[in-house]
Amino acid sequence: SGIVEDCEMLVSDTKEILEDNKIEVFPNPANDEVRVSWNTSMLEIDSILRITNLQGKVVKYLLFTTTNGSDIISLTDIPAGLYYVSRGNAANNLTQKLIIIK
Repeated sequence: SGIVEDCEMLVSDTKEILEDNKIEVFPNPANDEVRVSWNTSMLEIDSILRITNLQGKVVKYLLFTTTNGSDIISLTDIPAGLYYVSRGNAANNLTQKLIIIK
């Protein structure tokens, strides 16, 4: 039964890592601005937030220097459509869909 306990501990630890490492976008759909919140230990202190369109073109990027927090991002210069908001670096990347309506 030591194996079962080890497996249960591994599943529990994995769930905690996944819950602690996320990016959230609110409101979604958004119009003129969106709040992007993140809580992650996977990223380095300096990482880039990118908003990309479905073709993969970066339409906005910002440099962040914290692993936990939130910021309000202006969307006034981005047309309506479906986008991906991602924050990351070379080793790790967190992504969330964003719908912009005008």
